[in-house]
Amino acid sequence: MEKIITFIKVKLIELTGVITIFSGLAYFVSLTTYSANNISYVFPSEKNIHNKFFSFFYYLSDFFLQAFGVLAFLIFLNLIIWGGYLIIKKKIENFSIKLLFLILSIIFGALFFSINIDQSFWLPDNGFGGFVANFISEK
Repeated sequence: MEKIITFIKVKLIELTGVITIFSGLAYFVSLTTYSANNISYVFPSEKNIHNKFFSFFYYLSDFFLQAFGVLAFLIFLNLIIWGGYLIIKKKIENFSIKLLFLILSIIFGALFFSINIDQSFWLPDNGFGGFVANFISEK
């Protein structure tokens, strides 16, 4: 009975890794196809979103790009790496510490971009650092 439980546990961890990789890829597609000129994500309109599967990730990428700027791509990279780690190592270790360092690196990286490279034609509202870094740098 213990072997069956261990087998199911390993397969669930692998499935979590695969789901993490696919959601990271969907998030990356939504980041790369993001357009600040398309306001249908922010304001409801009569136009339908072309791909209903990615609509959640479009809203998520809009929020993360406006909040953290270019550092939103770091989330994609971490999702892919964490998913690969789950598939290869088949164990979950130090998740809370990894999440803490991801949050801190995004905040400090966005603050760096907000202070040093603030002009952006791709993200015109809040620049490369996002509104979180703009808020922190004003204080």
